[in-house]
Parts: sequence; C-alpha cells; structure tokens
Amino acid sequence: MVIVSDTAFATPDFRRFGRVQGPIFQLISSVIDLQGLSAAKDMLISQAKALQENKIDAAVLEIKETKPFEDGSESYVIESRLNGKTTQRYTIVPALGYICPSEQLYDPGTGNLTNEYIASNYVLNESSGLYYPTTYIESEHNPATGNLIEKKEYTLDRESLSLNDPILPESFVLDVPEGLQVLDARNGKQDHYVADSAGSLSLAPGGLDLKKLPWLSKADRNPSKDAASAGNKGIYARIMFIVIGIFLVLSGIFMAVHKRKG
Repeated sequence: MVIVSDTAFATPDFRRFGRVQGPIFQLISSVIDLQGLSAAKDMLISQAKALQENKIDAAVLEIKETKPFEDGSESYVIESRLNGKTTQRYTIVPALGYICPSEQLYDPGTGNLTNEYIASNYVLNESSGLYYPTTYIESEHNPATGNLIEKKEYTLDRESLSLNDPILPESFVLDVPEGLQVLDARNGKQDHYVADSAGSLSLAPGGLDLKKLPWLSKADRNPSKDAASAGNKGIYARIMFIVIGIFLVLSGIFMAVHKRKG
C-alpha cells in the first residue's frame, strides 16, 4: 500500500552532519541572518561583559586546547561553561571549512552528558569543495542519570555522495504497479483507491491529486451486504485488515512522536 500523508515525521538533518550546531550557535546564526556578523560579535561581547559585571562564573565560548586532527590539521576544543560546569564542548577544524567532528552538550544542572555528535572519515566532495563525514553517530542520554537512551549511526557511501547538486524531478516520482492500494490520509481523511493500471505519483503540480489520476479508482470502504454476497467478501476483509494495520502504525507513530516531544 502507498500512503499519501501530510504528517510531519522526524528525519535526520544531513546538512548538520559534522557541522557546528547547538543552542549558542543556533542563536548566533539567527543573529547573523537577521542583523549581520557585526551584530553577532557585539552580542557575544555584551554577554561576556554582563556575566563579568554580575560576577557569574560562566564562559560563552572559550578555546580550551588545540590538537592535531586526522590529516594533521589543527583542531580547537571550544567550551561554554556555567557555574563551573561545562554546558557545551565542540571540536572545530578551521582548515577544513570549520567542520565539527565532535560535539557534546551537557545538562547545566546535573552536569551530565545529554547529547553527543561524532563525525569521522571525512572526505572532500570535489563538486562542492566541502569536507563531509561518511560516518556520523548521534547519542542521546538521560540528563538526570547520564545513561544512554538512544544511539543512531549513519554511514554514507563515498562514491554516491552528492552535495549541492541539482536534484532531478524524477527523484520525486513513485511508480505504483497495477493492483496496489493507495490511501489518502491527508487532512484526517481515510480515502482508499486502487490502481487499475500502472501509474506514478509525483510532487509535480497535480501529481498527488488522486481524484483526477485516470489510473486510480475509488475503493468502497463500507461495502454493502449485497456486494459481499456477490463474492467480494474476501476483498473487503483484506481492506479492513489493511485499515486496522494502518491505524496501528499511525498510533505507534503518534506515541513515538509524543514520547520524543516529552
């Protein structure tokens, strides 16, 4: 079955793999986008002065040490600190486009590690001139205990890695074979269709207007007893099982998203 849905799912942000992220850098990036680089620098300076004036033991960004990276390039370990506890730690390599092969975020209250992002096996993408990791690991920890909650590891194929290249429209076309069922779950609907012949769904204008696609026909979700007695009972039973399966899948997704937000 093909499900056409408008539900947002959490997907990895590949743009950030091996790049600087975290609260402070997100804030600085927003200031740069809205007010320019000079304003971002002024913001950091004013924050540092405010911390000193209020005698708060904190550091917005501080270079703690330098050490060699994989290819001999120099890397910098940068930390943010609050009341003697490290809240963020980054490893940055300026010579390789300011890549960030290591990032650690800590809970300011307990001091425990909450998130860790490790990137390695960087390669130079010739078409873009960017260094990009082919191995990337994300770890999430319990702030109260520091115990590992979830770990995700991504491995990218160097040969097929493509950065900043135009994407062909064909990449967003899904071929649907004859007989396959299509469920339109947008806007809370549960409309069923059946592919009378092979066709395709796409993000092109009209490509997801299921009512107007000639190779799709609407399927009856509530068949009458006469239709069932005519020999279609098995078909409708399968549809019902599919509906139940979809409900269970959507319920599982909702619970997972709710748990993640919690």
